[in-house]
Amino acid sequence: MAAERTVADERSGPSWGALRPRRLLPHEPRGDRSDSGEPLVSVLVPRFRTRWIRGLSRRLGLGDVRVHLDGPGSCVWRHCDGTHTVERIGEVLRERFGERVEPVEERLPELLRQMYRAGMVTWDAGIGTE
Repeated sequence: MAAERTVADERSGPSWGALRPRRLLPHEPRGDRSDSGEPLVSVLVPRFRTRWIRGLSRRLGLGDVRVHLDGPGSCVWRHCDGTHTVERIGEVLRERFGERVEPVEERLPELLRQMYRAGMVTWDAGIGTE
């Protein structure tokens, strides 16, 4: 019988699962829910990174871009609070979404990498409560 794979296995390396992602951007509820009952969220991403261009764009009526997350994405986003490890987020995804998120040990790290590159999350390391 094969051992159950975890988010920290294989491609992601053993230290990946101990990281604690933390949101850097605000979000708002979308008012609807996914098929599994997860409340959906939209992340508010600034159109521009430099402060003065952001200010100018807001004066011109070009507000933040709303990134609409699906059920699993919204679940991940809500758990990126600096207290949940990547490992724990993977377990929650499996519990709530089952086969839909498999292989979670590949998909979750890739989603978090994309969020990191977009400036949506950062990493907290160390011991905390879950």
